[in-house]
Amino acid sequence: MAATGGSVLSGSTELKPKLTFWQIWYLSFGFLGVQIGYDLQNANISSIFLANGADPHEINWFWLAAPLAGFIVQPIVGMSSDKTWTRFGRRIPFIMGGALVSALAMFFMPNSERFTSILPPSVFVYGYVV
Repeated sequence: MAATGGSVLSGSTELKPKLTFWQIWYLSFGFLGVQIGYDLQNANISSIFLANGADPHEINWFWLAAPLAGFIVQPIVGMSSDKTWTRFGRRIPFIMGGALVSALAMFFMPNSERFTSILPPSVFVYGYVV
């Protein structure tokens, strides 16, 4: 590779904003709340699976589903966010959308026994086939 005498980013004059201590604190404190919510959900997820009729001997497959979904979905979302520019930035729309989906999931999962009781049986047959 030949040296061109200039920086790769020579056309870019944008600098990352320097965050103050309190901006970093508030950002980290928000993530602390999200992490506590996820930990509380994970502590009860096996009982939620069992309440919805999961076989206790096959519960390890349910635990494997989330990391596999993340393995597939995260690169797709990452590529999409790299190509997205909004007035809120590149990542913020995806962070807000993910937060909304996560909040809804955290609400519906403990109450899923009520919701599964109103679903028709054909939904469960499809779920077992897949």
